Amino acid sequence: MSFENPIFLLALGAVAVPILIHLIYRLRKRVVTFGSLRFLRAVVRRNRRRLRLRDALLLALRCAAVALIALGFARPRAATRPQAESARRDVVFVLDDSFSMSASPGARTLFEEAKSRILARLGSLAPPDRAGLVAVTGGGRIVSPLSSDLDAVARAVRGVSQSCAGGELAGAIRAAAGLLASSDAPARIVALASDLQRNSWTAGSLAALGPLAADCELLLEPAENPNLAVLGVEQAGESWSVGEPVRVRARVANFGPAERKGIGVLLRVGAERRARASVTVDLAPWGESVAELAYLATCGGEFPAAVEITGRDALAADDVRHAVLRLRDRVRILCVQDELLGGKSRYLDESYFVRMALDPAPGGAGPGESPFAAEAVESRSVDAASLREPGAVFLLGANLLSDAALEEIAVLARAGTGLFLAPPGQAGGGDWRLPGRLERLGLAPARVGRVIDYPEGIALSAGDASHPIWKAFAGGSTAEGGSSRPLPRFAARRLYELEPLEGSVVLATFENGRPAAVAREMGRARVLQLAFSLRPESSELPKRKAFVPFVHGAAAWLARSPEREPPAAVEAGSAVPPSGLLAGLSEGTRTELVDPDGSTVALGGLAQIVADRLGIYTFRLPRSDERARRGGGSAVEPGVRLIAVNPPAAESDLRRGSREEFLAALRAGRGEAVAPTEVPPARDPGRASRLWAVLIALAGGMMLAETLLANRALLGAQGAPERPEDRAPRTEIGAP
Repeated sequence: MSFENPIFLLALGAVAVPILIHLIYRLRKRVVTFGSLRFLRAVVRRNRRRLRLRDALLLALRCAAVALIALGFARPRAATRPQAESARRDVVFVLDDSFSMSASPGARTLFEEAKSRILARLGSLAPPDRAGLVAVTGGGRIVSPLSSDLDAVARAVRGVSQSCAGGELAGAIRAAAGLLASSDAPARIVALASDLQRNSWTAGSLAALGPLAADCELLLEPAENPNLAVLGVEQAGESWSVGEPVRVRARVANFGPAERKGIGVLLRVGAERRARASVTVDLAPWGESVAELAYLATCGGEFPAAVEITGRDALAADDVRHAVLRLRDRVRILCVQDELLGGKSRYLDESYFVRMALDPAPGGAGPGESPFAAEAVESRSVDAASLREPGAVFLLGANLLSDAALEEIAVLARAGTGLFLAPPGQAGGGDWRLPGRLERLGLAPARVGRVIDYPEGIALSAGDASHPIWKAFAGGSTAEGGSSRPLPRFAARRLYELEPLEGSVVLATFENGRPAAVAREMGRARVLQLAFSLRPESSELPKRKAFVPFVHGAAAWLARSPEREPPAAVEAGSAVPPSGLLAGLSEGTRTELVDPDGSTVALGGLAQIVADRLGIYTFRLPRSDERARRGGGSAVEPGVRLIAVNPPAAESDLRRGSREEFLAALRAGRGEAVAPTEVPPARDPGRASRLWAVLIALAGGMMLAETLLANRALLGAQGAPERPEDRAPRTEIGAP
């Protein structure tokens, strides 16, 4: 006999309490005055034996009840006979905790059933057997190494939680075989409790395991479970416009043999999860459908959203898929120059042609007419207010920026705001000193040399055709040798010599081989530097049709189009926040991550955690960095980004692979397999340890018997009729 909680055996000392009470009452004497003791002595002599038996029985019942209660709380377990050394077994249990195991075809989920089967199989082991535990997610996560403490392994099994991530069985079996590699037990067994989901294993991956040197037991016999799921949510467009509906496409699948008609699909938007749109779809057997939902947004920004479907199925958790809608308002482009002119002289502004290309009708066009809103500001007027979350900053011939303003711009650049550098273009523009100052801040792509004038002009010769700023010119003319040259055709009359710095990339060159455009990416910082001005006095480009697509392409790349943004949705088991959100942060920067349950985790610098909950995570930058975030009418407060976490789409297909194919694949890897019918009878250690409940019940029964016996004796004494022989003789007074 062994005990799980032997500390409670100390309570056996309480058995002395009823004995002491019995002795105390036995020693206590009560003086009762009687006229004669003759008849009392007769009653005592007649009842003495019965009273002693009753008192002894009551004392035994009370002591036994106390002892049984103490033993019950100590949780006794019947001892098992030691096995012979030849029968010793080492068993490593593999528990499938992947998302598909949360399916519930019956009263409990497959995961709960798997844990129950493992506990039952664990109950069939006894010292000197050893057991271990491996979880499937995480590539085969060792939860408990081989141990002869079977109770500790049972507690480890009970402590494993259901995961929202996907799993791969081959890696878990490899980890289990690794635990058994050093075993010298005659019997080495890998006991697998899994639904054998089709997407969690392949015959090739199992055969590639090689010799397992262990048998394999399959503890679970799952059935096919039809399921409906939302597999994906996609935003149809990136821009927001007044009166234009935002369109969201949801991919809905039917993993079942029966057709499902009239399945409702609902779109919820915002932290309050308001229903904004709904449609119905029909799903063919094992088919998919794309549902398009549209709603009117009141502003641009970043919004939490979720798509839900109706209908009963085996796996309810994948009936909702979370998303983050990023609706771009017009991207603000700040054009900085040394002097702004009014009236007709505005055509002489360094930024005039750039502003017209970005925003042809400033103030008159509604949102959506142009994706950019251009704003001009003089160098001497640049401050924190004017630098309010621009998408990109165009520094056009600017030399007069203060050191404080340049530091503010550098902070923006490191946080993701792009910088566009172009030299002064008007005659007598003088030296271009700004790149040298940016070089000291670590942001300049190239060092500036002398100014060279070409009265006849010099044309661009070649460039990096794959770069996004030349996207609009794909399919252009072909130079000698057949290499693509998708560059605008124009000539420059005035240019500055550029010497690319380490880490920079030359995007275009002139006919004489000198760099025309140089770019540099440093974390989130992007800088594009031109050798020529965007004024007609310096080059012909502003007069060409290519000017508008070139400026738009450069602005979109610098402002980071949504395709280049860190992902707004990841699968469970991935690291959050995405590394793209951490770019530009120093190691010591303090950030916060709020999970879907509202719990806040403080992160330092580049730290990440594994997403283990489904829903919307909130990544919060420190207040000092909020001014460095790009705007566009965010629906959440500045410095906050949203990340949606969903289960892997492959986990929603609950179709299982064939048990026979699974075992055959293991045999192909020269691993033996044992059919489930050959598994020895199992005894759940949890059930075996329920002997404590029996003991507590027996204690309660004894207490009840003691109460009935004591009350019966008391009632019998009170209600017993007077017998004739106990009645005292009477003497009649006055008799003859």
